[in-house]
Amino acid sequence: MIRLTYILLFILVLPLFTLAQINHVPNGDFEYYTQCPSGYSQTTLCTGWTSLVIGTTPDYFNTCASSQQVGVPLNSRGYQNPASGNGYMGGVTINTLNPGFREIVSRSIIPLNIGTRYEVSISVSRANITRFASDNISILFYDSLNSVTTSTSQSLQPQLSFQNLGPISDTLNWTRLTGYFFADSAYDNIAIGGFYHQSMVDLDTFNSQFSSYAYYYFDSIVVKATYLQFNHDTYLCTSDSFALNYQIDHTHYNPNTKLFVQLSDENGTWTSPYNIGHDTNTLIDQTIDCLVPSGIPTSNNYRLRIISTNPQDTIEHLYETLSIGNPDTISITASYNNPICENDTLLLTYNSNSTFITPSWAGPQNFNSLLDSIYIPSATTANQGVYTLTGNLFGCVLNDTLNVSIIPNPKPISSANAHVCQYDTLSLQANSSISGVSYSWSGPNGFTSNQQNPNIVNTPINASGNYYITTSVNGCSRMDTIQVVVNDAPDSVLLSSNTPVCIGDTLRLNADTSSGNATYNWTGPYSFSSTDQYPKINTHIILQTGWYTMTASIGNCSYTDSTYAIVSTTPSPPLLSYNNPVCIGDTLDLSSTSNFTNVTYSWIGPNGFNSSQQNPKLGNAGLNNSGVYTGITTLNGCSDSTTLFVSINKTPDAVNLSSNSPICTTGTLMLFADTTVNTHQWEGPNGFTAYSLDTFIANSTLN
Repeated sequence: MIRLTYILLFILVLPLFTLAQINHVPNGDFEYYTQCPSGYSQTTLCTGWTSLVIGTTPDYFNTCASSQQVGVPLNSRGYQNPASGNGYMGGVTINTLNPGFREIVSRSIIPLNIGTRYEVSISVSRANITRFASDNISILFYDSLNSVTTSTSQSLQPQLSFQNLGPISDTLNWTRLTGYFFADSAYDNIAIGGFYHQSMVDLDTFNSQFSSYAYYYFDSIVVKATYLQFNHDTYLCTSDSFALNYQIDHTHYNPNTKLFVQLSDENGTWTSPYNIGHDTNTLIDQTIDCLVPSGIPTSNNYRLRIISTNPQDTIEHLYETLSIGNPDTISITASYNNPICENDTLLLTYNSNSTFITPSWAGPQNFNSLLDSIYIPSATTANQGVYTLTGNLFGCVLNDTLNVSIIPNPKPISSANAHVCQYDTLSLQANSSISGVSYSWSGPNGFTSNQQNPNIVNTPINASGNYYITTSVNGCSRMDTIQVVVNDAPDSVLLSSNTPVCIGDTLRLNADTSSGNATYNWTGPYSFSSTDQYPKINTHIILQTGWYTMTASIGNCSYTDSTYAIVSTTPSPPLLSYNNPVCIGDTLDLSSTSNFTNVTYSWIGPNGFNSSQQNPKLGNAGLNNSGVYTGITTLNGCSDSTTLFVSINKTPDAVNLSSNSPICTTGTLMLFADTTVNTHQWEGPNGFTAYSLDTFIANSTLN
């Protein structure tokens, strides 16, 4: 009786468990075609199917193929029998040489019902002739899409991802992938393939001699609705309550029978079930209020059953397992790759002590994502702010918040003085759009500096090369490079001249340097210019006095220096005289005059005579002081001279005088002089003078 009752009860309850068998994917096993394939890239020959991504070429394989290239079971990708029927599809899920490349097949489907839970399954097998196995197989449902390229496909978010299974490596057997989701739209299209960028994909390498991609066969795609025996989601939390609807043939039950709802243990077994609800009024109510126990472990293998006491019978949940989460024992923590600099990739991740967490993210700029790990490339300060992580644990909600701070980009802008010549000062400059940055320079010859704008004085020629500036702030660093070319320049030049010179002399300018390939350019007073290294100037005017500037050049580099030259006026010769006559023992008075002012005077003469006086005196002159005296006038280093002949007269010898005195008046006075002197003169009373050595005065008188 119990067995019969169980059967009757099962029949009554069966409609509540009936699973709708319709597959929403027409030609999901790739059996129907418009033409047998003859080569690669003929996806559209399989009825209803096409490539989602423009420019990519999934392949159609069938036993009817005219070329072994796409034959079944043997083809150019390997060997595999269909999971069902005679055909299957194939495509690249990742290409390491082109990380954004992917091949995705798609087609229209029977529209889904909003709010209905669907079971989605697909058979996959890794091709033999491929280098990698990947975990990049996902399924996307969509209403409509514009033209999809390899770049825009990266923004698509598939509802089902099988990455939790890891890379699928089996080439001998088909691996059946199954997942569930609730339709939030009446989706009428499906797409299957690799949706994620290589940076988010795990790869296993099997044969490095093959091309650098992972290639998979796809077959037997099924999308079907699931119906539960109670009006509640299959995801529950501890302490949740729900109403379980049931039907029984009450004719086989006593009025006092009791119905108990039991929950299995976390492994789906009934060794120690939990009683979670009961109903004693089986003739009126066909709903049992149930309460999920608190404190039970988190698991996705729970099952339900109803037990009756009179008669004893059991009705189990035939099709679905329940997923129950205990948020009191589960933790979730959001984190990011802190510190992060502007233009870096922002990575959002989370940690949990449960593998059953389904995350969802929300953040600034209307950001939303259902991925476990979030990559936001080239993040800017607009991406900073509070990110909320919601962890769905079978309907239980756990939250964590994350305040993401993005450090502004401290990228430097570097520069240097445009033309740098050897021996010049090389000036390096760096600026940043943000404040508080530190600077670090490096360059040729081991150059380093922590100054923002360092200088290199007396720059050597081997300072040419790349200079690198690194700016850092709060752990973020950016670099810029500037190339510096140090041009050859003249070595230092020593200037000299034969200054001072006098008008009429030749002024000689000298530029001495070891730079043999330099050119020279002189400029100076009185419109002087010359390209000689050693120019000569015939002076003729005092205006040629002044600064003479020399520029030595090699290419665009030059060395400039100046020297001061004096061109002076030569004074006129002096006018010379002396106190002629001068006798031996007298003082010789020399006199010099000039019509120039501020001149200096000097004398040279016989017997080693010299004097720097204008009017020198030579006492006790002797015959050896006779001769030519030269008088010199000097003005600003320029001199002129003239000569003066000076005669020192000899003193006459002693003279013996005698006369015929006394004489009478009217007589003749006779004067006698005994001397060897040739020149002589008598002088006497009453103005008497005479020049004869012997003189006679007739008719003498008393006066």
